[in-house]
Amino acid sequence: MDLDIKYVGTSVRIPSWSILILGAPAPEKIGQILLTEGSRASMNFDANWGLILKVGARAFEEEAYKEPPFKAGDWVMFEDFHPEARKINDTLVYFIPDSRVIAALDDPLTFE
Repeated sequence: MDLDIKYVGTSVRIPSWSILILGAPAPEKIGQILLTEGSRASMNFDANWGLILKVGARAFEEEAYKEPPFKAGDWVMFEDFHPEARKINDTLVYFIPDSRVIAALDDPLTFE
């Protein structure tokens, strides 16, 4: 799956403790049914994982961390707290507090 995210996050300023996450992409098919681009675009695919696009300057600054555990480019899982999704350049993103990120994932788009 090709993710066109080159403009997302480049000019977005976020609160210093916040993280900008690309929402999980909608599936290409459900069962054996292939979804059209229009169907996929209209789906509000709500998953608790995504790709970190930008990390605020003071995110993960707690004394418990010697260095930030997550960085831009990491696929992560976050707590189920129903963050409100926003669209930037027609791309679904979440602004979440650093304390909600709970784990890093291998690239979930390559799972089989």
